[in-house]
Amino acid sequence: MEDKDKIIVKKIPLYKRVWYSISKIEKYPEMAELGWGKATKYLFLLMLIFAAVFSICTIIDMKKNSEEVYRYLEENIPQCEYNDGILTSENEEKVEIYNNFIANIFGGKIIVDTKTEDENVINEYIESLNSKLGYILTKDKVIVANANKDNIKEENTYKDFFNKYFNENIEEFKKQDILNYVKEKQDSYDFITLYLESTLLYGLAYFIFFSVIIFIITLIIFVISKIMKKKYKILDIFCFTVYGFTLPVFINIIYSLICYFTKTEIPFFEWLFICVASIYSIRAVYKN
Repeated sequence: MEDKDKIIVKKIPLYKRVWYSISKIEKYPEMAELGWGKATKYLFLLMLIFAAVFSICTIIDMKKNSEEVYRYLEENIPQCEYNDGILTSENEEKVEIYNNFIANIFGGKIIVDTKTEDENVINEYIESLNSKLGYILTKDKVIVANANKDNIKEENTYKDFFNKYFNENIEEFKKQDILNYVKEKQDSYDFITLYLESTLLYGLAYFIFFSVIIFIITLIIFVISKIMKKKYKILDIFCFTVYGFTLPVFINIIYSLICYFTKTEIPFFEWLFICVASIYSIRAVYKN
């Protein structure tokens, strides 16, 4: 009869383990009999679900950002033409091209002024970088300046700059060519592959992080169980703690979506998340 019960326990389907984890704490010892291996797989699955939702938000942001970058460049790049090493622009005054995307890719702002050759004006541009990297585009050269390192600057002709940083020999382009290049790069993104890779990487990262948290909680609750004179093994407590994370993970998914769409956060929510999981595990030890 005992062997038959064990066979039944081993056939607890996944959806029932999810339901038992949330609503039937008295079933925790039965699920613990499945072993720490299945509990570990269950944890990894939870983290993949969490990562899948988080990755959706990440991909949506990437898509939005790529569209915003194109619009920003379209509105802020001046009408210009590059030919035979010379850049000309319709603007009489300098143009600054800078947003978060530009900062992430190039490390700082881009200043375009094809009308000046005055070194004093160029030095003022460098000082305006506010201790950041920047690129100053003049009529016949590109100045890569680092205001964070004693205003160090590196001057290159356009031909040398393109060969050095892009490994290309670009002979001519106009504003529309720049926009077409950006659009082509954006269209080449495989968002499905990016989503799958993001889900896997985030899932693995969350799994490692929460495994450490669960290990710490397991040790603490194991000590508590000994004080309560409960005869549970440490691997049983580990399983209790893993299953105790089920509801907090689903709550965290809902919370993450609310934060994403409303741009609001609850202070110390992560601690609440861990506390709820710990309470589940302690109750499983106490009630069984």
